[in-house]
Amino acid sequence: MIISNNLKKLSQIFHNASPLYIVGGYVRDFLLSKHTIDVDICSSLTTNEVVKLLQDTEFKTNVVNEKLGTVIISIDDERYEYTPFRKDNYSLDGSHSPSNITFNVSLSEDYLRRDFTINAIYYDIENDKLIDIASSVKDLENGIIKTVREPEITFTEDALRILRMVRQAVVLGFEIDKNTLFTGRKCSNLIKNLSKERIVEEFKKTIEKVDFDGMLEYVDLLNESGVIGSLYQQKAVLGNYKVVDGLAVYCPTIEFLYLAIFERYFYNILDFASDVKIDSFKDIQSVERLIFEKVDKLFENDKLPNKTRKNILELISFTRLLVEVKNKMQLDILLTHYYNIINTLLLARQSRIMVRNTIIIDAVSRFMELQDSMPMRVTDLDVSGVDLQNLGVKKEETGEVLLKLLEMVIIGKVDNNHDSLTQFVKEEKWKTL
Repeated sequence: MIISNNLKKLSQIFHNASPLYIVGGYVRDFLLSKHTIDVDICSSLTTNEVVKLLQDTEFKTNVVNEKLGTVIISIDDERYEYTPFRKDNYSLDGSHSPSNITFNVSLSEDYLRRDFTINAIYYDIENDKLIDIASSVKDLENGIIKTVREPEITFTEDALRILRMVRQAVVLGFEIDKNTLFTGRKCSNLIKNLSKERIVEEFKKTIEKVDFDGMLEYVDLLNESGVIGSLYQQKAVLGNYKVVDGLAVYCPTIEFLYLAIFERYFYNILDFASDVKIDSFKDIQSVERLIFEKVDKLFENDKLPNKTRKNILELISFTRLLVEVKNKMQLDILLTHYYNIINTLLLARQSRIMVRNTIIIDAVSRFMELQDSMPMRVTDLDVSGVDLQNLGVKKEETGEVLLKLLEMVIIGKVDNNHDSLTQFVKEEKWKTL
């Protein structure tokens, strides 16, 4: 195990009072040859004993959760999260609210409060020795995620562990033990007792570490474990949606997680709009309003920033309307309408190009071809509203005429130059469109 000199020094200070152990993700990731900087440590010493032990040393202590006994120990640019061995008793409603906490317990009792076996391997710093109570290293070697105790106890204590189970399976590329997955689905109704902040934070932890394929696998496992059904009261049905191969633009943000959920599982919820014909911007905006009303219900259980919610809704609206387009002109107009969304969320510099699916790709490819060859907004036209008014167009009709001109340029009916556009207006051809 790679241990810093500071951590070895800390272990020596603990020596006479209690052995100091590293536990959790740092041990797991080291055994998987993965790099991590988060170090969780523990021992039999209580919080007060640790603070007293380190008060005259170069190590600084900060008690961040007195109830759980959590102390942040820091030195130089290193920090460790310390918790005493403890035994937790929960109300078993999934909300992670211990009704009673007992300290002064043994390592084997502390082990039982851990979530999954792969996160419950202890490392004795001073003796350079792994403490593996229940063959957790074997689960790590076999790539299996299973709970330390009976999974029903684990998940009823804290339903967020179901989401953590899914995240670690995807991020580590592990399989979930069948009984653990079955029980997670059985207990998924308890997710409603979690705070919105904890759920969203768990989502963020995942999308920071997965690529495009990982995102889709994550959404599939969220469904298989019952999370989607519990969060959104929506049955996961693929319906008519078919995943196709193609070039996808993927930006690892919370917006794209929700877009993936929508694409794969909520496609059928918008059948109410299937009869709407998109012939103009007015129709697009009308459908968009209906979509906003419907999809907004999906987020009732999640606390998201207003800007994030707006981005998600606009992306979903854009995706849904792509399915409705009947010809190239409508697609081009739709792409123009969503220029800012595509530009800021899909073609941002931090985006990564991944090979896989999504119905967005055709639109993005089409947009990239269009943006170099023709105007995308009325402000790109070689005439202005003032020019039109000088030609006799009423001021209140200016916007409509400019939009019609843009449509005609996009479909190749008129060239984007001043003479062609003004002649088109003079002949009042726009009135017949």
